Amino acid sequence: AHFLVQSKNVLVFSLETDADMIHGRIAANLQRIHMSNLLGTNGSKMTKSEMHKVKEYIEDIKSRDLISICDKDNLTLENITAISDQISDAGKPIDLIVVDYIQLVTLKSVGNKARHEQVAEVTRTLKQMAKRYQCPVLTASQLNDDGRVRESRAITHDADVFLKID
Repeated sequence: AHFLVQSKNVLVFSLETDADMIHGRIAANLQRIHMSNLLGTNGSKMTKSEMHKVKEYIEDIKSRDLISICDKDNLTLENITAISDQISDAGKPIDLIVVDYIQLVTLKSVGNKARHEQVAEVTRTLKQMAKRYQCPVLTASQLNDDGRVRESRAITHDADVFLKID
């Protein structure tokens, strides 16, 4: 949301959440609407004012064309790089890449690679994308029961910044 407010181009790859929900969360954040009102999960309906704010968000997002969301559940690392290249080659700058989330990204060809090697390839490629597009790559990771990054230590090794939210 912060990048969009600054008129920056955002590319989102979500293997878990669909595009409508992502837009809903951004709209709720930017327009200061409680997410449960937007989803209708708290028993109360959205007010006319809140509906108007969501409509404003939709019109603004469409007119400025700042966010591209790819929400296919079968995205591979190769798809992510190809889509990013297509957007960049079309002349649209990429100011932020978001990948939700690392452990859901698969490789087209796994070969004999162990799972931790596959995840390491994902993190290494995302790091290379950050360098290629000169932008941050923001991603999430699952943690194990001990609160450590799951499946590969390469996630924290390749990260410039690792934040753990408790």
